[in-house]
Amino acid sequence: MTPTCAKRTLEVVVLTAMIACAKPHKAQSVDLPVDAVPTPMPPAPVDLESLAKKAVMLHSGHLTYCYELRLKVVPNLEGRVEMAWSLTQGQVSDVRAIANTTGDSELATCLAQRIEKWDFDPSASGDLSWPFVFRRKH
Repeated sequence: MTPTCAKRTLEVVVLTAMIACAKPHKAQSVDLPVDAVPTPMPPAPVDLESLAKKAVMLHSGHLTYCYELRLKVVPNLEGRVEMAWSLTQGQVSDVRAIANTTGDSELATCLAQRIEKWDFDPSASGDLSWPFVFRRKH
């Protein structure tokens, strides 16, 4: 085929051998359309819960910092703050507290500021939420 052909083809060389005589035959050329090449499988879906768990474990020190910072101001501070956020191609957005039994909005704000900086796998997209429970050490 000439380079000016509109349809691109792949040339596949097929070698055959005579089994009875074990003598090779002349190579034959076979033209296949490009679309005959198999397409790769799509990537497996991303497990958002697993990614969130890894991120929480990785950044637990930052979250503890927020709590300890607020504990200096509110010595009896305890409770649960559930944070939610969206992922678009691994980028965090729309971080917010969806439940807060501590009654401390500044704790939730600090957590949101930390979560906004997290990076996830670029293939991760979707909505996540995670509960954080804070208790004083006795």
